Amino acid sequence: MRFEIASGSHKLVYENGCYNVVDIKEWSGTIVYLDLHTNKELDPNEVVAYRTDCVSEYNDMFIDDSNLNNLW
Repeated sequence: MRFEIASGSHKLVYENGCYNVVDIKEWSGTIVYLDLHTNKELDPNEVVAYRTDCVSEYNDMFIDDSNLNNLW
C-alpha cells in the first residue's frame, strides 16, 4: 500500500511502514492518493466506507464522453 497527501509545498508519503515528507512544487489545494495492491477484487466505494460514489465521481471528473464524435 502507498498513501500520499500533497498540500502546499510538501507531500507526505507512507509506504512499507515508513513515512517520508518531501518538498514539492507549490500545490494550491490538497490531494490524497491511495494505491492498494491486492489480488482481490475491490469495490472503490467500500474502501471509503460508502461515503461517496467513487465511480460516478471519477467518471464525472475525468470521462467526458459527450463530444467523442466531434474528436474525429
